[in-house]
Amino acid sequence: MKRRFFTNLSLILTVFILVSCSTVSTEEKEQIKTSALLLGEKYNSLEQHEKAVEVYEKALTQVSDYRINYNLAASLMLSKQYRKAAELCISSFEQYPHITAFKKLEKEAWLKLRQTEKAINVMEEILSLDPADTETREELMLLYRSKGLKEKALSCAEDLYNRRVITNAVLSILYESDNKKWEGVCSVLYSEEEPVEEEEWVFDIFTLPEPPQLSK
Repeated sequence: MKRRFFTNLSLILTVFILVSCSTVSTEEKEQIKTSALLLGEKYNSLEQHEKAVEVYEKALTQVSDYRINYNLAASLMLSKQYRKAAELCISSFEQYPHITAFKKLEKEAWLKLRQTEKAINVMEEILSLDPADTETREELMLLYRSKGLKEKALSCAEDLYNRRVITNAVLSILYESDNKKWEGVCSVLYSEEEPVEEEEWVFDIFTLPEPPQLSK
């Protein structure tokens, strides 16, 4: 049953994309979107990421849809085509400037390419669009610290503390900046920091019927 379902989706997508036609009706476009999202998701679940890339790329020759753009970029990441993923995220954000998920994915691509400065620039842009994004701010704080940008790291730490995001990393940077000022707070709140293992990056592909959350 699963194999038949998978084959049917592939046939549907092939029919709508590969058949040469000058125009595609609105109904046909919706069928292409649905088929591409489902088939691409299936390929990714089978870790056949390059096939998922092919599905999304073919779909985009006939339709425009932010979910397909994002899933294509994410599939490029999974197939280790990081630069191509970053470039797609840049162009996609220009097309869909209200979806900051593209910027976050672009940031991940630059980090994979070890281009920290570009990743920092993207995170600063994300925070200019959404100052309340504490997860991005804390990650940026740690990057600033690793680059020796103490004042910028401190600014992030103070912002996070004021937003009640109090982690060992935040407290450490505050204490280093002025140990007399922060000694009392840190002695009460600081806990022994456990070793942090680098987490493998995971993305959530957009599926039907739920759309992604958009920035306000």
